[in-house]
Amino acid sequence: MTRPTIGALRVTTVSSVSTGSHGGTTGPSAPETGLIVPVPEMEDFIQTWRDKVDAVPPVGVPAHVTLLYPFLSPDKCLRNSPKVTSFFSEVEPFEFELTSVGWFDRRVVFLSPEPVGPFNALTEQLLGRWTECLPYGGKHGKNVPHLTIGIDGEEHEMEQLEAAAAELLPLRCRATEAWLMIGTKNPPVWEIAEQFPFAQG
Repeated sequence: MTRPTIGALRVTTVSSVSTGSHGGTTGPSAPETGLIVPVPEMEDFIQTWRDKVDAVPPVGVPAHVTLLYPFLSPDKCLRNSPKVTSFFSEVEPFEFELTSVGWFDRRVVFLSPEPVGPFNALTEQLLGRWTECLPYGGKHGKNVPHLTIGIDGEEHEMEQLEAAAAELLPLRCRATEAWLMIGTKNPPVWEIAEQFPFAQG
């Protein structure tokens, strides 16, 4: 599948407008980026439940574990693409398991990966290279690797997600690449801007 370029996607996102409750137009939020490890083993689950409940992350957001969000501005991502490609080309693929379901403040339902060491190590190395970045803008303290399956939904929907996901666990997964995501919170539009394969054995 052909992926949009960073520049093309930024133009598409910035040019979008949404209609406010009083009939006027409201410009979208500024485009953001993030680096994630996709988890295709959970993608069928996410797709199935996205059609059933509103709590599942929006279309365009794959099943994933976040490495660093927010990352650089779209312009800086374009300039840093060779460096990011080189960084991930030296990362060895690794195995992990999704082992349990957890909650953040009854707002987010997530799955916990084990071991967390490889994810934390990658985040720390990224922060060492791109020191201007701060995970979640520093809002949540220590970074906790997780795979979000539901956010800000009705409690009964979130509990349905929790129960359904628990039946799949433990689930063995393999990390083989990172993706650069780009999009906006308002409207919630996200797409894959670039893919970075890990080291090839």
